[in-house]
Amino acid sequence: MVAPSAFQWQISPPSRAATFKSTPLALLGGAQVPHIAEGTLRENVIFGCAFDEARYQKAIAASGLQADLKLLPGGDEAFIGARGISLSGGQRARVALARAAYNSQAELVLLDDPFGSVDAPTAAWILEELLCGPLLADRAKLVVLQPEVERLRKFDRVYVLSEGRVVASGTPAEVAECEDFKQLQRSCSSEDAFAMAGCFPFMSGGAAAGTADRGKGRGRVYDNVTETVGNTPCVKISDAICPKGRTIYAKLEYFNPLSSVKDRLACAIIEDAEKTGKLKPGDTVIEATSGNTGIAVAMLCAQRGYKCVITMAEPFSIERRKLMRFLGAKVIVTPKAGKGSGMVAKAKELSEKHGWFLCRQFENEANAKFHYDTTGQEILNDFSGMKLDYFVLGYGTGGTFAGAGKALKEKLPGIKVCLGEPADAPLVASGTKSERNPDGSAAGSHPAFKPHPIQGWTPDFIPKITEDGIATTGYDEFVPIPGEAAIQMSQQLARTQGIFTGISGGASMYAAVEMAKKAPEGSTLVAMLADTGERYLSTPLFAAISADMNEEELEISKSTPSFQL
Repeated sequence: MVAPSAFQWQISPPSRAATFKSTPLALLGGAQVPHIAEGTLRENVIFGCAFDEARYQKAIAASGLQADLKLLPGGDEAFIGARGISLSGGQRARVALARAAYNSQAELVLLDDPFGSVDAPTAAWILEELLCGPLLADRAKLVVLQPEVERLRKFDRVYVLSEGRVVASGTPAEVAECEDFKQLQRSCSSEDAFAMAGCFPFMSGGAAAGTADRGKGRGRVYDNVTETVGNTPCVKISDAICPKGRTIYAKLEYFNPLSSVKDRLACAIIEDAEKTGKLKPGDTVIEATSGNTGIAVAMLCAQRGYKCVITMAEPFSIERRKLMRFLGAKVIVTPKAGKGSGMVAKAKELSEKHGWFLCRQFENEANAKFHYDTTGQEILNDFSGMKLDYFVLGYGTGGTFAGAGKALKEKLPGIKVCLGEPADAPLVASGTKSERNPDGSAAGSHPAFKPHPIQGWTPDFIPKITEDGIATTGYDEFVPIPGEAAIQMSQQLARTQGIFTGISGGASMYAAVEMAKKAPEGSTLVAMLADTGERYLSTPLFAAISADMNEEELEISKSTPSFQL
């Protein structure tokens, strides 16, 4: 790792004030170059070395970029191009040096083990300025620097990241002193772990873990609100709820624009209907819903100019009706005695009479496909390089279960899908299938159904999508969830995690905690939290929450003399 004594940089390092916070890096391993020619640096550059001038010039011409091609001593050609050009393995550029990326918008591809020809002080500068800030803060991937290393020197510091792992500035995935690289890989729980090793000082700093992306924006703008659906975050649950020795993450679907997982379903069905010609400009869309689907469908209809009619059973929360009407939908309330199957029958009846497009969320295959293509892939990407053992959720239509569950099972054969169901409504647990009409819709109420407080979960029939998902992908674990336990868990999430989710979110987390108690130590679980607690203001979730000050609040008010009620 020590450079030849003749090695000299012809350009001095940038000042410590230089900004490197947005510089993604990929380190790919290989040969060396002694130095670079002065005057070859530009703002917003990828700097490297291209052996094929024609290919380089073609890339520049295609992108319309302004760039220079300079010669390095020894005949090496310096590659300089604007952000966005990448060097693939097929191009086999021999060299790239870290000195070029001095602008916050630059991308740098390092090939051919540059530290093999760099003196220790310069290598330390590269590590501090280019790796500890940009690599860790910007989710870049450290691939390979020294693939051949087997034994490390006793006092070497080693940064190890599993491929694709996300780490925040100043908090590398692993920093260790270890003589055996293979042992280090094993300790990181991945044979795919790669290391950057060398006798460099550990440099920390930058934004605190988890906050490095603040203030950056998304790097794009959107043409309409429906484009913002998806890419919801997975957030770690603290040990105030999570059993010791296990890790639970919550996928927060209330980050969708209308605050629930059903935004995905509405996009799936409306977009599919548009593509297949079932839905045309000026049409009316109708659907039966417990609330979240109706709100999401009303959003899509408002954005695209369709008329919207919703049927909804009487027991569901009043605020959901108001939200749908606020979005321009007409809400037809059906009697409590008819349950969920009654509102579904009413929607079908109205659709047939008026020629309206019926979403059929409980049978529509676009529902599960959308979750396969989005929800499942998001989880796989977010947990890339990490161990994920359990996927925990309930079912409303079954789209998330059938779609995301299938995607996870395909890529993570060892993962266990854990399905939750209200203890008061053991439909799946009963082993009895719902009777069906020729179109796949339920013919009536399931005999095991009883009313329960987990709104949005488990209607009074088993949806066809759920039944199909059980038959194809299946589930590995099953958790019955008492309604009161779901309410208490939702309240606990709010008061210990700052996570504001509804009763169904509390039910999912209750199931995750119950599974974690039985899971092997070291297990990781992710639970789907379907919506926001704001949908439940008129439900038992808020029964103990008063709009007026309680005795303790009155005492606090009286502790100072001014502005008392």
